[in-house]
Amino acid sequence: MEDILYHDDTGRELRHLGVVRNIAIKDLVVPPVDESQREFNPRWAAHLAKHFDHVAMGVLYVGERPDGTLVVLDGQHRIGAAKLFYGEEFAADLQLPCMVVPVADVPEEALYFR
Repeated sequence: MEDILYHDDTGRELRHLGVVRNIAIKDLVVPPVDESQREFNPRWAAHLAKHFDHVAMGVLYVGERPDGTLVVLDGQHRIGAAKLFYGEEFAADLQLPCMVVPVADVPEEALYFR
């Protein structure tokens, strides 16, 4: 990825605005709650699934760690809704649009999740 530098609201330099890629759900990792995620709410995912619209789902935000792991920064409930709507097996191969940004570590992942 080409480096595009910008600053967050604290003045910290963030390395990249990201690129949009379609990525299969099975290739995405939701980090543990104690890292950069909030607690998964199954009731919210069920609500989203009940009113599911693939287009309205928007773009997920994903961090690419130095080892190539793709971690969900924002979108775990939309992923949960897709799994409920399509079924776990079909949804695993479902490709979703993801804004992918390189992340160096967990603290940097947390900066992107607001």
